[in-house]
Amino acid sequence: MEASKTPRTAKVTFGLFEFDAYSRQLRKEGRDLKLQGLPLRLLGTLLESPGELISHDHLRRELWGNTVVNYDDGLHTAVRKLRDALGDSASSPRFIATIPGRGYRFIAPVARVSEEKPPSQSRAKIYAAIAALAVLTVSASLLLWWREGSSASKGPAPLLSVAPLTSYPGTQRSPSLSPDGRRFAFAWTGQTGDNLDIYVRNVDGGAPVRLTSDPAADDYPAWSPDGGWIAFLRSGVVFIVPSGGGNEKKIADVAGSGVAWSPDGRLLAICAQDPQIGSAGIALLTLATGRSRWVTHSTPSAKDEFPEFSWDGKEVAFVRTDTTISDVYAVPAAGGTPPRRLTTLGEPIRGVAWTSDDRFVILDSAHGLFRVPAHGSGVRTPVRVATSDESARQPSISFRRSDGRSQLAFARAARDTDIVGMPIGGSGSAVPTPITRSTLADHGPSFSPDGTRLAFSSGRTGMEQIWVCEVSGLNPRQLTFFESGLGASSPVWSPDGKTIAFDATARGNRDVYTVPADGGKVIRMTDRPTSDAQPSWSHDGRWIYFMSDRSGARQIWKMRADGSEPRQVTKNGGYQAFESADGKRLFYAKERSQRGIWSVPPDGGDEIPVLESAWHNSWALSGNYIYYLDFDRATPSMIPANRFDIRTGAKLKFAQIPPPVARDLPAFAVNPSARFVVWVVPIDSESGLMLVRDFRW
Repeated sequence: MEASKTPRTAKVTFGLFEFDAYSRQLRKEGRDLKLQGLPLRLLGTLLESPGELISHDHLRRELWGNTVVNYDDGLHTAVRKLRDALGDSASSPRFIATIPGRGYRFIAPVARVSEEKPPSQSRAKIYAAIAALAVLTVSASLLLWWREGSSASKGPAPLLSVAPLTSYPGTQRSPSLSPDGRRFAFAWTGQTGDNLDIYVRNVDGGAPVRLTSDPAADDYPAWSPDGGWIAFLRSGVVFIVPSGGGNEKKIADVAGSGVAWSPDGRLLAICAQDPQIGSAGIALLTLATGRSRWVTHSTPSAKDEFPEFSWDGKEVAFVRTDTTISDVYAVPAAGGTPPRRLTTLGEPIRGVAWTSDDRFVILDSAHGLFRVPAHGSGVRTPVRVATSDESARQPSISFRRSDGRSQLAFARAARDTDIVGMPIGGSGSAVPTPITRSTLADHGPSFSPDGTRLAFSSGRTGMEQIWVCEVSGLNPRQLTFFESGLGASSPVWSPDGKTIAFDATARGNRDVYTVPADGGKVIRMTDRPTSDAQPSWSHDGRWIYFMSDRSGARQIWKMRADGSEPRQVTKNGGYQAFESADGKRLFYAKERSQRGIWSVPPDGGDEIPVLESAWHNSWALSGNYIYYLDFDRATPSMIPANRFDIRTGAKLKFAQIPPPVARDLPAFAVNPSARFVVWVVPIDSESGLMLVRDFRW
């Protein structure tokens, strides 16, 4: 889509800034900023069409014309310099939002300032009449837009005013607006940042009131319809507590995230474990009797969670996650009808909310908040909520029937991880040094067979792609250029160093791909409607191992390097696997974010427990040794890094890693000579809450 230009006026204001479109001068609170050349021209181009997507092709033509340049590097540099001048960031943008693989959008409200001289008195009367007519015309147009635009998914709504709701230190998440919209509950790590508890505060300000203080994490608060109680989750249990403070009550065990009250206050929608099927579905719990009934049943490899009642109480929206793929569904609260699928995003989704007319469901995707029609035939394409950027999470909507006013609250969190490394095995104390640095996530490090290069996943261009750099971090080069989906991760080198295998969610499904290590054509290796991820190579490069749930549960599979002859290897679960250097054993972790390493023959057979204290995503196989981080024996200042001899079973501590270390993504690697180790460090885990006081969709 190309931006449609609006006529330029002399000056444009946004936030504390003023931009003179003719003199190309940027000022902040009247003070000139030292911004020149390409970044300033880029700003002018974005401001010509605020709120609209400005495509890469459009920017290339506007900024470079027919000149042959390294367009990608030049544009990324210009965007970075412009964001620095505005005090903006890619991970939590206030002005410039990255639309992965497509372009950029200026998201802040913009006012165009006219500098024409005041008209004469006679002309002023004419102009006033014209202005009055224009106001009536615009008002009629807005009314027509409201009636038409709110009833169909025709495009993003106009940009609305977004203001910070909280800005405390630490993490604030899971906002829940009270029924009257005057208060909100939220989870916060507190002033000391040591524990997640439930708090309540007035929307208009004031001191937060702490409702819980248990040492375990409390999360996902939800208001009762009368505003008197707040339900929340703690350690697999749903509790309720008076919204003004008081004793909490245990209600029921849960098997997943999210809890919601029915509009009449009689029911709680929860994620519960179905003992007959062995899966987690949505159950409606009657508070008066403690009895529950199922409204969804998922498969053993899937989980239904994050339930939310429609405002009329007739339906429940929820998120179904099958391995790594999530989508939004809706089901009648009365039951008896299979859920209908509303999305085919194939991305992690961590929350939903209904608009007050029950026509749309707002969902939390990997790229911000989107709306999708709740009814109609077939799956519809979600549309971005215009107030949302890519860091928006966990929507909550309040609706006052007295004045028809809706508010939207959401969490804004930026995830930034970097790769650091240090030498091991030498004399003296090694000091960790940064290898990759960007304002977005860098993770999944993997050494080349000769130990000179590092492959990794990075979101620095707005969407996670596979990159390669020198071990020092110099000369990074992008290898993949996916334009949609969740992006690419978990790269691993072939034994000859010529090919990199990785996984990516690019077409609504997670699959295994390969790409030449020096750049070239990306090849999709798996094409089943299942989740296939975390590949690795056999010692001779003839086979690729990978996790797949195509048999109904997550297991380790293998296929030939050309993608043919897929076959199942494990029978009792498997997620992340590496073959030994002699090709005689396959070592693997069974579950995400769990500990334990097992082994089987490469073609399958009886499994043998190998190492209990190693965790998924935090171990590596090199030569005859398993290297791993021993989180069970970590201290606040150091995490032991151990070496396990797969021949003798002997353990040796070879290094001390300073925390923190990311644990929910591929985060650890050792080079082939076992003299250098790299790991992933979370840089920014703080988040705050935002509010849209007059929410329209």
